[in-house]
Amino acid sequence: MPRILILIIMMTVYSFAISPAQLERMQIVANEAVKIHKETSVSYEKTILAIYLQESSAGLKIIGDKFKDSFYILSYKNGKKNRIYIKKNLLIKKDGKYHYIYQGFYKKVYRHIGRLKPLSESSLGGFQIKLDTAKKVIKHYNMKKYMNLSDTDLINKLLVNIKFSANIAIRYLIMCKNSAIRKKLSDPYLKSISRYNGGWKNMKYIYGYKDKKHRFHSGVLQKLKYVEKLIKQKKIILKNSDSSNKLALNESTAKNCKKIFLNTNKILPSDNLSNTQFHPYS
Repeated sequence: MPRILILIIMMTVYSFAISPAQLERMQIVANEAVKIHKETSVSYEKTILAIYLQESSAGLKIIGDKFKDSFYILSYKNGKKNRIYIKKNLLIKKDGKYHYIYQGFYKKVYRHIGRLKPLSESSLGGFQIKLDTAKKVIKHYNMKKYMNLSDTDLINKLLVNIKFSANIAIRYLIMCKNSAIRKKLSDPYLKSISRYNGGWKNMKYIYGYKDKKHRFHSGVLQKLKYVEKLIKQKKIILKNSDSSNKLALNESTAKNCKKIFLNTNKILPSDNLSNTQFHPYS
């Protein structure tokens, strides 16, 4: 029994471990967020730090979405096994697995992890930004300094320049929030977080989720709590307040949050922070 207790304590301490290098990178991001707050009057300091943890565990993973996958079913003809490749948008997801209706029957779908994508198609840097998204942000904000950069130079900046990546990520968040306001969507702040990772209703990215083994994978809001803890401990310094990030969950949001937390039957893919050094609230 004591051995089990010691093991649990060790796992808890490890899951909340964060290195000095990670904290140093987070402070750079925080400083950049403060500058943009002063420039735009939009406050996303704590939120962008939470997203930084969610996307790459504060810079531990700088290339994501890097494999070009393909899907296929098996067909047998004249005793030979053949692969029939299927487009992903034609697949049916059932019980957490992909299926395809072939000749009136559900067929098991196999996934082949293919070759590496070119960097121009991957998610880059600590904020996992695609090249096209960076170009869109640069054009929207008329960032003349970066407009004439080649794709190679822009890719390099996203991969290694933390300030630049943070700048693009925060401005993209603001674009998402403004878009939500124009569309008259409820709670533009939460919608901007969802949209950052794709789609206006990306609930698991915001709130976290349980996988089929009932393990909880944290979302941006759990990372936000951890960021607030780091700020309270003065491990990260913010020179101005971040009032928009002090999230007050309204009744409908709270219900959705509870639904996601308690729904243990959904089978969902693992989040980006699995198997990394820092994985709070998981």
